[in-house]
Amino acid sequence: MVKMPADVKETIEKQKPIPIATASADGTPNVALVGLLKILDDETILIANNYFKKTEANIIENPKISFVVYDAATKKAFQIKGSVELVTSGKIFEDTVEWVHSRRPDLSPKSAAIVHVEEIYDSKSGQHAGEKIL
Repeated sequence: MVKMPADVKETIEKQKPIPIATASADGTPNVALVGLLKILDDETILIANNYFKKTEANIIENPKISFVVYDAATKKAFQIKGSVELVTSGKIFEDTVEWVHSRRPDLSPKSAAIVHVEEIYDSKSGQHAGEKIL
């Protein structure tokens, strides 16, 4: 895993919803928008799984995820890639349910998708676009 720098974390926190990409075992891509995503620590991101269908199936088949974030004010953009696990019981899941209910009492999370950040790329247009940061 890699530690997310402050500017990456700030950009993640500013953008909502965030498009997340997964792929099935045969490589069929899927992109979904998520609104309930937060940073747990410098290496880990939590996504509340409220409505995943294809995304959940893809994570079970191929536990890799990618998403891109953009800050219009700073013009910074980053692509984050990592491995993801679905947690359906225990403290992490219970904390996720409590967090979701504090924001959206009408939702009932099916799982907590825990993303372990493995790579970060510059997604800002220009000469460094696509370069690996970490």
